[in-house]
Amino acid sequence: MDATYKKQSGYRPASSPIEAWERAGERLRILLVVSSPIDEPERVNAELEIQEIYRQLLWSRVPAALIRLHPPTWRSLQTILHARPFDIVHVIGHARGNELQLEKEDGSTDWVSAEDLAALFYDTRVKLVVLNNCSSEHLGDVLVLNGVPAVIATARQLDSDTATLLASSLYASLARGTSAKEALEFIQRTLQRESGSPLRQGQVVTLLGPGADEPLRPGLASAGEPEFFACEPPHNLPVARARNFRDRVSELQRLAELLSNGSTPFIGLVGLAGSGKSTLALELAHRSSWRFTRGIAYLSLRRTRPFDLISLLTHLDWGLEETSGHHQRALALYEMARGPLLLVLDDLEEASAEEAQDICDLLSAWDTSLGGRALLVMRHHRSEFDQLLQTNWLTVGQLPAQAACELVEEQLGGREAARVRLGRHLPELPRLCYYHPKLMTLATSALQRGIPWQELATQLRLLSGKPLSQMEQLLHLTITRVTTESPIAGQFLDCWPVFAEATAESAWRFVQAGRLPLANDRLWQQQNEALEALQHATILERSETTLGPQCHMHPLVSDYLRLHRWNELSQEKRAEYERRHLQYYIEVCKSKGEVEQLLREWDDVALAIEQAQRLGLWEELLTLAEELVEKEEAPLLRRHQLKQALHILEAALEATARLKRPAREAAFLLRRGICRYRLADYQQAYQDIASSLQLAQQLRDEELISAAELELGRVCYRLMRYGEAEQHFKAVHARATSRGDKQREADALHELGRLAYRRRQFESALQFLNEALELRECLGDQVGLARTLHEQGRVYHELAIHSQPPRGYMRQRPFICAV
Repeated sequence: MDATYKKQSGYRPASSPIEAWERAGERLRILLVVSSPIDEPERVNAELEIQEIYRQLLWSRVPAALIRLHPPTWRSLQTILHARPFDIVHVIGHARGNELQLEKEDGSTDWVSAEDLAALFYDTRVKLVVLNNCSSEHLGDVLVLNGVPAVIATARQLDSDTATLLASSLYASLARGTSAKEALEFIQRTLQRESGSPLRQGQVVTLLGPGADEPLRPGLASAGEPEFFACEPPHNLPVARARNFRDRVSELQRLAELLSNGSTPFIGLVGLAGSGKSTLALELAHRSSWRFTRGIAYLSLRRTRPFDLISLLTHLDWGLEETSGHHQRALALYEMARGPLLLVLDDLEEASAEEAQDICDLLSAWDTSLGGRALLVMRHHRSEFDQLLQTNWLTVGQLPAQAACELVEEQLGGREAARVRLGRHLPELPRLCYYHPKLMTLATSALQRGIPWQELATQLRLLSGKPLSQMEQLLHLTITRVTTESPIAGQFLDCWPVFAEATAESAWRFVQAGRLPLANDRLWQQQNEALEALQHATILERSETTLGPQCHMHPLVSDYLRLHRWNELSQEKRAEYERRHLQYYIEVCKSKGEVEQLLREWDDVALAIEQAQRLGLWEELLTLAEELVEKEEAPLLRRHQLKQALHILEAALEATARLKRPAREAAFLLRRGICRYRLADYQQAYQDIASSLQLAQQLRDEELISAAELELGRVCYRLMRYGEAEQHFKAVHARATSRGDKQREADALHELGRLAYRRRQFESALQFLNEALELRECLGDQVGLARTLHEQGRVYHELAIHSQPPRGYMRQRPFICAV
């Protein structure tokens, strides 16, 4: 559903239901109220129901806006219903008797009476309320008595499949423009047909009101696509999220309390490896995202080293990349203070003393008056943060006994399957695992791999040491069993340490085999079997993303593989795996040109570059750099990727020096200078581009000389060295004229026009810009035309020729749209 979001540059998803309502335009507005409290033992799988609703609306081309209420509290529902009119309110969750289950702000259950619920809808112009809850007939009756035109409710208990089918049938009927009464008949026929049982009839009822005979989609102008609004602020939280998060209720409630009423704005979360700290932090961030309209920024110190402010905040699009290092921190602190923002800093045990001090300095200087908060996650207490956190520390310990048993049952396929496998020993397994989540996961995995309970129990009793060493011992037993059955699984585990804990599945397949087999190859099937064995043993987590299958391992497993299997490999084998890692990214660039994919896997790309530098793979590094940053329009040279571009350029320049390639060195120096120019580091940019120009002159490379001199003029312009800038631009113009290079000539004239404007020589500026326009029109250069027309409009404005700027800007508009 997120795919329906517009992909236009600068598009920002709606962060609140009211903002989503305003963006909905003439669409049918459907408010989704999804209640899934953290203390509810029978969790609702609302995602499937929402997907079915969206699918029916999409197939039927109904222009609807699905707007999710966040948080699903009585207070927020009251606010949104009286702030904006909705056509339909669709409630997903539980009900009992005359009460509906909503949530409190801390995520726990809030039972709302029928009378209090009805009061919410008074004078709200809602046309239809759908109560897709168990036994909600009485609630619907009260709503109708209080003026809701039509309500669809249920008369008995519903399982999740039936609830999903009900929603699907309703919106399939809605698409045809039926009334609530006709929709009920369609729903009943569908339930009877799909279930194959006449007992299903009468399960869903409609409580008729004055609007029950009216069409459910009045006033829709024409067909169109629906749009889903999750109503979350911008964030970069990891995609994976626990579906059944019910084992840390007290901790979540305590964290929610600290977010609201803590002694400081900062919270520390500590606990053993594998205890669920990160899962808890991410669940809190998702559930509390409504508090942080400014955004949420997540960073793991295991994946991003050293700590970097740009990496933390880039996704918020505050323009930090365009600011020089001297001003970046000040701008970041200003933007952070403008509204409620949440920082989640994970794996802080990895931070060096300098990084910890940098984080402390940043948080100390942050003005959190408008609700800014930070969550610091680490394995052990660090005294550096004591002054910041004061008493706001929370320790994540062992699971409660009941939650531990539920986790074991879930891992073994449900309560009945767990009882069949363990019988009366079910409570014993969590106890032998010290109620530690990761240790229990490994133990249940061993059972599923065929290890008998008595043998596993004996091994668990023999495990010695602290929980971390116990997990390593149990992990060793599990891995030994898996790799004995599948040698290819062992090879996968051997080469995993070349990655940064997560990677594309295709990259892992390539590194293991030295090539990427086709889907019909025998090797592909063998790899599938090995990956499934690792996944079944809970060593590996696999997920589907827009970029294809992704593989992820828990940090404990990654650490174990690096410490044991990787160190046991020969130096030659480790070097071969690292060479394949780099080669994979070269192949991706050459065969598919999917540079955008590499940008989303940059942690792994950066690791491959570092490994290649250590191994001296200079030719391969040059090849990768040429694919990623050689061309001026390369995606890596865009604003948000300049830090990554500098990383590969540093490696490329080292390679050119080692291989003595002055021509490539000059080209990469120019690219690095452009990156630094775009990052507003003008002094360093000047040095790089001047060095590039000097090398180009020695090589007598006319094209590179012109390119470097043009960029050097632009840097001088920014440094306000206007005389030097003019010399460079005129030299480029003269060289381009003599060579007949119209594109470069137009660029030089454009820059001379900008320079004249800056010097307030407006007549000269117009002359240069008009000449540049003529050349660009002959060349069909739409981007250049838009830029030159913009500069021309500024000159007309200064000359007070007010009839000209609008005309110039209107000429500029179609070129910008085309670009």
